[in-house]
Amino acid sequence: MHSAAVIALGLAVVGLPQSFRPEVLYPWLGTLSGVAVVALGAYLVWTRSSVWRHRHHHADGHDHPHRRDGHEHDGHRLVMHPDGRSSRKGILTLAFAGGLLPAPSALLAMLAAIQSHRVVYGLALVAAFSAGLAGALLGVGIGALRARDAIARRASDRVALALPLLSAVAIVIAGVAIAVRAASAL
Repeated sequence: MHSAAVIALGLAVVGLPQSFRPEVLYPWLGTLSGVAVVALGAYLVWTRSSVWRHRHHHADGHDHPHRRDGHEHDGHRLVMHPDGRSSRKGILTLAFAGGLLPAPSALLAMLAAIQSHRVVYGLALVAAFSAGLAGALLGVGIGALRARDAIARRASDRVALALPLLSAVAIVIAGVAIAVRAASAL
């Protein structure tokens, strides 16, 4: 997804140079990236707080009927397991959303390659950049899962439920900071 976004944006910059000037485009991309991070963080706050409320409800002794397979199938359960872990669909949704906005440095590499008439080289650079980005995100994700499991083994249930919610709030705050910083350059 990231490669396709970089290529599409690169073609727009080359095809419509008056409309898509890179010096004007970068602040907009940064602002959109920040807004996307805020939206993702808000979604995570919503789903994590739903899990918190669900667990808190059960901890108080109140119960509600579950399906025979033991899983609920309302809106947040489509992307979340009952224990708060992301499902495959949720992970794929996050991966898709993460690739929607291209990194400005990848776009710059693509534009430089196009300008020097080395389009194939530019495509190779974008593919390498996207693969590196995917590898880095995969590494961070695996590290976060291992940290979550280590904390869950040692922490109380309340702390284990609160940490994902706190991290979602931190994502919202980071997204606001990214968007405000980029928007100040507009």
